[in-house]
Amino acid sequence: MAVVYILFSPSIQKFYTGSSEYPNEVRLQEHLKKIFPGAFTSQTTDWETFLAIQCNSVSQARRIEKHIKNQKSSRYIRHLAAYPEMIQNLLRRFP
Repeated sequence: MAVVYILFSPSIQKFYTGSSEYPNEVRLQEHLKKIFPGAFTSQTTDWETFLAIQCNSVSQARRIEKHIKNQKSSRYIRHLAAYPEMIQNLLRRFP
C-alpha cells in the first residue's frame, strides 16, 4: 500500500510532502538519517510525521502528493489534518 506523508520540522517551521510505497515511518527514518544528501529534508533532523494518507496505489499517492504540493500552502495542509473529509475528497478525486 502506498502513502502520502507530510512531515513537519519545528525548528524551521516547514512542511515536507512526499509519497512512497513504504510505510511513512520507514520514510521518516530515512529522512532523519539524511539518506538523501542535498534534499530539502537534510536541512534539519527534527522532522516528525504531521499527516499520513493511505492510498490504494503508488500512482494515486503521486497524484495526491502533486496536488498538495501545487497548493503551496501550509494552511491547506493544516486543513487536511483538521478536516478528514478533505482527505476523503482527495481519495475520490484521484482514484
